[in-house]
Amino acid sequence: VLDKRTVEAGEFRIRENKIICKDEVTGGKSQIETGLSFAAIEQSSFSLSYLGDAFYELWCRQKILQLHQNRKQVHQSVVQFVRCQTQARLVHLIMPHLTDEEKSIFRQGRNNKVVSLPKHAFTREYRAATGFECLVGFWYLGKGIKRFEKLMSQTEVQEYLESVLTLAKTPLLTQLKEMIWTFIIFI
Repeated sequence: VLDKRTVEAGEFRIRENKIICKDEVTGGKSQIETGLSFAAIEQSSFSLSYLGDAFYELWCRQKILQLHQNRKQVHQSVVQFVRCQTQARLVHLIMPHLTDEEKSIFRQGRNNKVVSLPKHAFTREYRAATGFECLVGFWYLGKGIKRFEKLMSQTEVQEYLESVLTLAKTPLLTQLKEMIWTFIIFI
């Protein structure tokens, strides 16, 4: 774990918001860019949501692999978990448990300009999902993975995620009802 004292001690340098470390194998002649930065709060909402999206999908893949080994089931389940409708509902469930700083990060991501919408999503769902991804990126960069895990392990979140897996196996009519329910929540 790098901290500012380590950087200031000369082992590492900061250039263009990236930590540069000396390569010990070549006697310090080359540099390796790690791409890490100190404070998650200094990141743009785009970079937080971009990294949050990647981390959340990896988290989903790990959870699904604990349940299924069939490739098709794994893929279908992960797709259901990473849908913007699912993320919007998750953020709705964890919102009462967020700190003021976390709510601010969520709003920052939610208020980003929408470049393009998925065909099967409402603007509110997409914005809420982007806010959720921004929040996950904030936790990821700020070493708050335990906080993320704690919120995702809450009973209501776990029940919802289990219902999402069940929904993946249900007919289209039931899925349509879920979409309508999600729409009603965000009106």
